[in-house]
Amino acid sequence: MATTDAQPWMPTDGVELLPCGRWWDAVQLPTFVGVRVVSRLGERSGPVVQDQVAEMLSWLVRPGAAVGWEERVPGVAVLGAGRSLAVPPASWRCGPSMRWLIRPTKTCLTDPGALFGALRATFPPRGARRA
Repeated sequence: MATTDAQPWMPTDGVELLPCGRWWDAVQLPTFVGVRVVSRLGERSGPVVQDQVAEMLSWLVRPGAAVGWEERVPGVAVLGAGRSLAVPPASWRCGPSMRWLIRPTKTCLTDPGALFGALRATFPPRGARRA
């Protein structure tokens, strides 16, 4: 794996399976609902990895920031230490299987508070009204 100044972990030649919990954890949703979260976040969204084969979107957050979200938000998967995420090179904005739906930034992290708020607005607690 080659390195870049901004993200030493970022692949340059192809998709790589990278360990979660070191540089970031991943918060995943199925694409069909994840696009609503992207819309709610707007400019507050950090980069988003899109796996077009598995039909999943993944946001990167600081390690440990999303612990417990799976129990609080239906349909969310949190990939932390001991798990891995397939990550494409920063230049991949289109492709047959993996791409960056939202282009990588210097840190590549999404603010966990903003992401959790968008998730809760998209998936309100049972009995609550949608925002």
